[in-house]
Amino acid sequence: MWLSRILGEGKTVQRAEKGEVTLSSDENWEVNASRAERNIKAYLPYGYSAAAPIGTEVLLLPAADSTVALGARCVTEGLEAGEIKICSKGGASVLLKNDGTIVLNNRLVIDEGGNIHNGQ
Repeated sequence: MWLSRILGEGKTVQRAEKGEVTLSSDENWEVNASRAERNIKAYLPYGYSAAAPIGTEVLLLPAADSTVALGARCVTEGLEAGEIKICSKGGASVLLKNDGTIVLNNRLVIDEGGNIHNGQ
């Protein structure tokens, strides 16, 4: 109903859009989307912090008086449904596998029993 009313009044509804990070420093990002957006704040799940590297595709959402980034596009290559991978631009990674194992930096494996092995 409210959307119909807004459209009927001729008001423009801003939508989410994709953009590319062009500057990433401290807590502020600059993103190039339909226009350049500055001082973008990122919103991630509680406890997560990230500084998106330049060139990262992010999802922008208009907020009350600014634009915010909801996160970066996921790369799921090599993951099975239900697995989670956290990685940095430099190559450090933590992979949580469906069978209960944890793989660190694609080399160190902690199995579901807590045993540590080298290699996958």
